[in-house]
Amino acid sequence: MNHWDDIRRKARAQHTIVCAAANGNPSATTLLDAAAHITDIQSVPVPAGDSLLDGGEAVLDREVGIIWYNADLESELAAFYIAHEYAHFWLDGEYATCTQSDIDAETSEECAPIGVQRVEGYSPEERREREANVFAREFLLPADILQQWYVTDGLHAREIAARVGALEGMVLHQLARSLLIPVVPDGTQIDGSAMGLLDLDLSQQEAAYAEQGPLLVEAGPGTGKTRTLVGRIAFLLDKGVEPSAILALTFSNRAAEEMRSRFGFVAPDAARRIWMGTFHAFGLELLRKFGTRLGLPARVSVIDPVDALFLLERVLPSLQLDYYQNLYEPTMYLRDILAAISRAKDELISPTDYTALAERMRANAVTREEVEAAEKALEVARVYTLYQDYLDQKHLLDFGDLIFKAIILLRSCADIRTQVQRTYTHILIDEYQDVNRASGLLLCEIAGAGLWVVGDIRQAIYRWRGAAPSNMRLFSKDFPGAMVQTLRRNYRSQPVIVDVFATLAPQMRATQGVSFTSWEPYRLDAGGKVLLEIAEDPAAEGGALSLAYSSCSHRSSVRNSGHTNTLSREPFRATRDTRSAVAPLARLRGRWAWPHPSSTLCRVPNSLRRRHRTAVTGTGSKRSIPPCAQIGQRCREDLTARKTWICTA
Repeated sequence: MNHWDDIRRKARAQHTIVCAAANGNPSATTLLDAAAHITDIQSVPVPAGDSLLDGGEAVLDREVGIIWYNADLESELAAFYIAHEYAHFWLDGEYATCTQSDIDAETSEECAPIGVQRVEGYSPEERREREANVFAREFLLPADILQQWYVTDGLHAREIAARVGALEGMVLHQLARSLLIPVVPDGTQIDGSAMGLLDLDLSQQEAAYAEQGPLLVEAGPGTGKTRTLVGRIAFLLDKGVEPSAILALTFSNRAAEEMRSRFGFVAPDAARRIWMGTFHAFGLELLRKFGTRLGLPARVSVIDPVDALFLLERVLPSLQLDYYQNLYEPTMYLRDILAAISRAKDELISPTDYTALAERMRANAVTREEVEAAEKALEVARVYTLYQDYLDQKHLLDFGDLIFKAIILLRSCADIRTQVQRTYTHILIDEYQDVNRASGLLLCEIAGAGLWVVGDIRQAIYRWRGAAPSNMRLFSKDFPGAMVQTLRRNYRSQPVIVDVFATLAPQMRATQGVSFTSWEPYRLDAGGKVLLEIAEDPAAEGGALSLAYSSCSHRSSVRNSGHTNTLSREPFRATRDTRSAVAPLARLRGRWAWPHPSSTLCRVPNSLRRRHRTAVTGTGSKRSIPPCAQIGQRCREDLTARKTWICTA
């Protein structure tokens, strides 16, 4: 159950209590009257613009036990506004002033993956409003009851809206979700202590309970990184650190949401007040608050890569392309040029810096190939200059600017840098090996002794999008006096897998020459083994893998990790209820489920098709099928043979 499912579960539970007090009447008016009786908080309409609304549309004033709301609202909308304020009472119990932009009956909890919404994170206040929206919607229209009304009773959205006295758009939103996404049973609840999130081993305690930093925690796969991170936050709160003084950053919205959900099960109230998000979202927040000091508008606009591509298309004639000109497809190279510009911004290279570097390349070029490479770099520099000039003139930002300009802001405005440092006295970073160099330099401006980062340089797999594992190597240089702790116990793999990894780890390019102390395996030996097979060609390799795939038992777990060092996760343990759903392996409903979209692995499902004469369904994500169906291999290829590690544990 994720965080939002838990919010919905709580809302349905509250609906059950309130509906019972309303004698089973599901109408919004009756439910809200019953809620007023239970909570002793009355709802009172006041004229629009009244001072009691505090500039908003609805206000929860817990001290006087009243919800003030705009009397000019239509009844259905007013019902949702009042339910939204009751949601604040039930979720956090704090005073809340909600504007029209805060209260939205149809908004999703997740941002659409376009434009600024691709990076825009929620501040604690914004997240509280989203939670109240989701709670209020589920409270008025519980998913399980909606399913019954629509599927069993045959009611349409308009009829349901009339029965409840709710907005038809909100009914359609809830119906779509309840019919397309399974409802998490109300009895399903995850307790932080039950998950073992605060049960730390000795090395995890040394990392989580460090009195001061800067501290780099080296956490290999399966060593309990997330548990240690959650333990660190719990430790800070126990010491009396205010949640609002904690800043938790990571490299993607998905990773940030996972971090927030994990900690939300341990301390939900504190989790809402901790700023958790991505580096880009944090940079955007800084530029929105203080960007006027750089001449930016109060509400900055961010363009996404598609917008940037259209921008270059519009000014294509003025780019004066030579090496990157294609008469048949004029826009062919624009995407690659934008990628080069993005990588430059990841390294804090401005158009002026890029041009200077290209000119130096040209001056030092001797061979024909070197001259051509330098000329190409100069062409990209020219496009970069024109592109950035356009963005600056229109007061636009692209994704790279969110961190680049945030660093410029902090470096040029000492007062703002000091304010941010005082606001966030403890900064925690997850997946540090996956952040770009600009993010590491942003930390240099705002972090002090409260810096705590966790990562594993051997798991740095996102270089293609700007990730800089060098941040791990430069940690002691970037933050003088830094300390390093290593998590020493592996909870994921059997001893044989741990031993093989200990042999291979020092040979990896990322850590070549660096000594590696083998982890202590937590799991007992259960017959797992590692085989090294050499195939003559790709077809032979695919055939061997398909044989291994089809012969794995329910307790086998072999997972693809390409050129990374991901170890096999805990094997799936089939029970009487689940065995039929996953056997044999990923053969679901007569089909083999293949979770890897990589073209380099297509030979494996192709071999399965030929060998077993059955369809193979590509799922695109290893999380979308049972763990026992996850194939893994460590593929190391040389010029003469294809070597495949098959790890069964």
